[in-house]
Amino acid sequence: MVSPGRILFGLLMVACAGMASYFASTAYFKARPAQDSAFKATPAQNSNFHAIVERGGAVVLCLSNGEMLFPDRCTGAGRLLIVQPFDEGAFVERTASGIVSMENESPQNPSCALSRAKWDRMTEQTRSTGRKIRKIPPGAVAQQLIKVYGEEANLLPDDISAFGLDLDNDGTEEIIYAADNVPRIADLYEKTRKASAYFVQGGIFDGRSPARPSTFFSDLGDYRGGTDAIGRIELKGIVPIAAGSRQLAVLAKTATMDGAQTLAWLGGERLQRLATFEFRCH
Repeated sequence: MVSPGRILFGLLMVACAGMASYFASTAYFKARPAQDSAFKATPAQNSNFHAIVERGGAVVLCLSNGEMLFPDRCTGAGRLLIVQPFDEGAFVERTASGIVSMENESPQNPSCALSRAKWDRMTEQTRSTGRKIRKIPPGAVAQQLIKVYGEEANLLPDDISAFGLDLDNDGTEEIIYAADNVPRIADLYEKTRKASAYFVQGGIFDGRSPARPSTFFSDLGDYRGGTDAIGRIELKGIVPIAAGSRQLAVLAKTATMDGAQTLAWLGGERLQRLATFEFRCH
């Protein structure tokens, strides 16, 4: 069986960042209450297959027999780690046994095929992490970003979403944020026809050194009309980097046109990140 430490090692190798392996907890898993499900099959489980998946079945990343697989080539049956939303309150790890297969909504274009996960909702298991998510006042984050970036950070509180959560289980809360002023300045440009600074960024303020963020996505410049070439940021959820791991990763959508996504987490006292995607074809 592939240990959580081996899964994390694989992720860090892909991300080109070294980190010591860690020991996974052996916490007890409790089955969630029964609910309706369209998937009733019991897949032949492979202890060497794990996948990070979104609630709707989209696959973020797989590890199969020690090999890292992206959503355009992942198939198998085994443990699924389910991304959870940024909801205030206790963060609970959720896993299930399921299958991942290739599906294609555009059969005429084989390159559009993507992996899709299916599982019986009645088999989901939960584990308390002992940590909580809380909303962070966006104005406080805006002020800190302005302090760091000066005039480049053309931000108002409405441009920011931010949450607090201890990502690396060190007892200190990190602040995860997404800053995106493009909708506001695009509307302003239509009225004034004057260029303004756009600021799109996703990052983490480490609880141990909160003065300056570590960023996993950033796109800055002058807005002069049009948004297709500008990156965007959306915080999608939280997921353990491996089954039973004490380290949590942020899943963020980091573009609109090419389907880019990013997994970001703290490891070895530094930000680690891994680029993936949610679609290949429009």
